[in-house]
Amino acid sequence: MTCRAIGSLRQRVRLEEPRRIELSGGAANITWSRVAVLCASVEALKGTEIEIAHRMVGRVSHRIVIRYRAGVAPAMRFVCAGRTFDIIAAIDRDGRRRWLECQCQERQSQERLP
Repeated sequence: MTCRAIGSLRQRVRLEEPRRIELSGGAANITWSRVAVLCASVEALKGTEIEIAHRMVGRVSHRIVIRYRAGVAPAMRFVCAGRTFDIIAAIDRDGRRRWLECQCQERQSQERLP
């Protein structure tokens, strides 16, 4: 990753992690809890369409860059302006703990499906 200016982190994103809540009868419910609100750079990389259950569904991958933060894992997600991005990988490209590049997949809401 090239050297970044702190001013390039223009979007506010909410970092969330899943929480498992045990219900009676052995069932469980997954909820999301806020870990932090961060400044980030959100960049669309590519978009594709795939067929799921006889419907065409768009998939968009993004790169979200934040200042280095320990503990960011693929089980987490970012929420930005009503859009949800599942983290696929979190990479410290230069190993200097300055920036964390997260490869993300935008989650499509049910309302947007054709």
